[in-house]
Amino acid sequence: MTGENELVGRGEAMAAAVSALRSPSRAADFFVADPGIGKSVLMDAVARELASEMTIVRLHGSPSLANVPYGVLATYLEELPVEEASHPVAVLRAIWARFERQRAEEQRPLLLLVDDAHDLDDASASVIVELVSANWAKFLGASRSRPGVPRPLTQLWYEGLAERIDLQPLTPGQTQTLIETELDGMILPSTCELMWTATGGNPLHLRCLLDEARATNTLIKRNGVWLLTGPVGNPGAGLSDILKNQLLRRPPAEREALNLIALAEPAARALIEDLVGSDVVRSMLDNQLITASSGLHSVLRPWHPIYGEALRRLVSASRSLQLRQRLLTHLDSEPVSAEGLLRLVSWSLDCGMEVADEQLLKAAFLASKLFQNDLAQRAAAAVRDPRLQISARAVRARAYYNVGNYVQAAQLLEKDFATGKELPDVMVGSLLWAATRSALGHAPQQITADAAELRRAGERIAAAHPADAAAILAGTRHRSQLLELMALSLAGDYVSLVKQLDGMEPPPGTVDNRPVQTRVFALVMRSEHMMATGNFVRAQGLAQRAMDLLADEDEELFFFSEFVLVRFLSAAITAADWKAAQHALSRYSAASSDGLISFGGGVHSAKGLILLRQGKSGEALRILVPAVESLRLNDSMQLFPVTTAMAFYAAAVEGDRTLAWRLLDDFRQSGNAGAKFAQAYAVAYSAAGLECLYRDGAGLAELRRQAQEAQEWGMAGMAFHALTLCLELGSRDEAATVRELAKSVDSPWADAWGQYANALHDGGASAYLRAGLALHAVSMTRAARDCFVRAADLFEQSGDVQGAAAAHAHSERCAAELGGPFIRTTVSKGTPPVAKLTRRERDIVAMAADGLSDRQIADQLMVSIRTVEGHLYRSYLKLGVRRREGLREAASLALD
Repeated sequence: MTGENELVGRGEAMAAAVSALRSPSRAADFFVADPGIGKSVLMDAVARELASEMTIVRLHGSPSLANVPYGVLATYLEELPVEEASHPVAVLRAIWARFERQRAEEQRPLLLLVDDAHDLDDASASVIVELVSANWAKFLGASRSRPGVPRPLTQLWYEGLAERIDLQPLTPGQTQTLIETELDGMILPSTCELMWTATGGNPLHLRCLLDEARATNTLIKRNGVWLLTGPVGNPGAGLSDILKNQLLRRPPAEREALNLIALAEPAARALIEDLVGSDVVRSMLDNQLITASSGLHSVLRPWHPIYGEALRRLVSASRSLQLRQRLLTHLDSEPVSAEGLLRLVSWSLDCGMEVADEQLLKAAFLASKLFQNDLAQRAAAAVRDPRLQISARAVRARAYYNVGNYVQAAQLLEKDFATGKELPDVMVGSLLWAATRSALGHAPQQITADAAELRRAGERIAAAHPADAAAILAGTRHRSQLLELMALSLAGDYVSLVKQLDGMEPPPGTVDNRPVQTRVFALVMRSEHMMATGNFVRAQGLAQRAMDLLADEDEELFFFSEFVLVRFLSAAITAADWKAAQHALSRYSAASSDGLISFGGGVHSAKGLILLRQGKSGEALRILVPAVESLRLNDSMQLFPVTTAMAFYAAAVEGDRTLAWRLLDDFRQSGNAGAKFAQAYAVAYSAAGLECLYRDGAGLAELRRQAQEAQEWGMAGMAFHALTLCLELGSRDEAATVRELAKSVDSPWADAWGQYANALHDGGASAYLRAGLALHAVSMTRAARDCFVRAADLFEQSGDVQGAAAAHAHSERCAAELGGPFIRTTVSKGTPPVAKLTRRERDIVAMAADGLSDRQIADQLMVSIRTVEGHLYRSYLKLGVRRREGLREAASLALD
């Protein structure tokens, strides 16, 4: 473990401590924090920093010596006569004599380092206070916030000699930095979020999780990217050993209570107090072993989220069974919360106790929705009632679907599809079967055939139950319509899709009594159609309504939140409503927890699309590459092709040709499956990437062909996207078409492109200024900067000093947002630019001209990506080039 890695997020605390100990007016420092936050590591770092300036003397508090006077000082009292060993003055003189000899030998001031200062006995603490107060030594201690430092040491605060530095858990950003440094590779931000949530930002716990995840292949490396293959939360033997040592110091009653709380988590406080006593619970709360929720029905949990799993590993099966039987004698009813039910069922299965089939199925269903897939499989497999087997297999299939094992899910679902004798048996798993077919890349016609088979099953069951025939036929009709809509979406047959949607609408003026699933599907399908035709704002509104309805759905649409989210994000991003898109992503990430293991790739694919739309190809690439690897493992929405195509385009723009070719090969092998609108995006980005690499016009020709085909089908939105990529690539031939299309496409993003196309057509300074303002308003900062620079030049050529100044001010603002000050060189018309590069600019330009990407340059020079981007941008201006492709020739002249 490198010192740099250990000190992530601790730079300010270390600097404050070193500065205070060097100060003549400060004699002592305390690092105060919960266990595992990094007090000892930080204290060691301070010692290394001050080792050449001070004589370091180390002491270590110990629980076993906490009640022994001068216990930690025993090694320094060997020369003291026994009869004087209990006399404070004699002890102080002996200690001082030992320390003074050491200080005299090294000719440096003395620094006492005391780890676990909360475990010092009062007598030792008093001696330390005397040494510090007399200016014989400086002091640095590390202490837990509870029980805190011994009372004698608090005198240093009262006398103004000490400073307390409270260490906080790592923030999510610091957690990601530590993980990336520890793993030495790329990792999905969602994985870091999960790790942070599981550990609460505790560095010790985080490292334990990382070690266990790598040891069990829960965390694996693919193409330089670290991916989670299962849920985090198993802390491994390392944390279990730490907890075991801590528990051995606690009274037996507390150890018993802590085991009960961990096994029954969340445990009702009133119940635990009945079993072990309220004094024991209060002591555990005071010593930060457990937490308690507020409110009337307070529940208890282990102090950290991962403590529960570590504690459960320490309890034997026989002891666990005894504790469960003891708890059940005091339990009046089943747990009311989903978490409580899952914990009770899991505990029962671990102990080998029987659980009622209905409770097993209920727990399995809840577990699959919460992505506790192992528990879902165990509980569903334990169901014995033949009448519940179809439902149990559907839940098991759902658990397989969650982890990306679509083949296994299909094997379970296909066996039961449309074979049940009752309506619930026919309905259960039917939507999941269609979603699984989609994930496997089956043809839309197969899902259409399934819809027909489902209708026939409804007719068969209705004939057997004539009294309920109307309800049965209505139920299967609604469900089959949903399957047909999914098939039409995959096929991109929007004419038939709209026709079917119109036929499904209730008569005007009547109440919409359709099932929630039907209404959600209808809304999201209309949203997809609106997006394809260029009505992005309306598409976003419809998808938002679908998301609102979905929030109240608690039945079969567990997987459908991602289906709706993808379409909402596509509409919001194209409508340039970045705030709404980011909010939806954040809300999904917060609510999904372990679901991010399965669907994190799709979340980050959307984030990459946002950045691409904003012209931030470098940032997009750093998100899209991990997303590609995640989708390679789990891709229920068939987003791998479009994500790979976007990553390929970003790599091509950034000049990383090696990565670009690898991504292009991945895209070509993917078959470009998925929904039609995603396929169109993928083809467009792949063509744009090829044009960026070859500059032979073939990519532009493909984009124009796609745009023409989309226009012929009335899909203005798809056409507009293809043509704007042409403009991004530097072509002006599409400007007139884009300007006209922008009038029919409903989006601020489209309006901005329309303004840019108008500037290209008009060629005037004011037109470029207006385009820059419109582009900047939708966060397309780089494109806006280019427009402002062009406007400034044109204003200057016409002698409009005021207009030039305004354009310059806007361009400087854009440059600042992009990570560097704006440096402008005045160049006469027809005169080549004068390249006066700084030394660092020359280094970066030379590396970029050799084909290195921004990331590779940053890694070699040990600077940030934004620093590289800023230097390159300023160099482009000085060298008179617009893109990386023109850098080599210009650089060869500047660097000679």
